[in-house]
Amino acid sequence: MREARLASVARTLNELQLGAAEGAGAAPVPTWGATSDPQGRYLPATEGARGSRPLRAEDGVHFTDYGYRRIARVAFDAAAARFPEFAGDLAEIGEA
Repeated sequence: MREARLASVARTLNELQLGAAEGAGAAPVPTWGATSDPQGRYLPATEGARGSRPLRAEDGVHFTDYGYRRIARVAFDAAAARFPEFAGDLAEIGEA
C-alpha cells in the first residue's frame, strides 16, 4: 500500500493470517515480490516489453486488473508446482 501506516497494518494482518493458515495446513503463496520493487517497496506500475503497466489503482491500496492478473499468475504457478496434474489447465486459465 502506498501509505506507510496502512502498509504497516497490512503487514501485521498478513502475519496473523499466515500463522493461522499454516496452522491449518495451508501452503501460503507469497505475492509481495510480484507487486513491489526489488527492494520490497510499493510499486505503482511495472515496466516490461509492453511498456509501463499500472499495478495499483489510484487509491494506492487496490490493484488494477493487470495487478490482480499478476497475483493470479503467481498463485497459479504455485498451484501447478504443488499439483502437477493441473499444471496444463492452470497455464491455460492464466492465459485467458
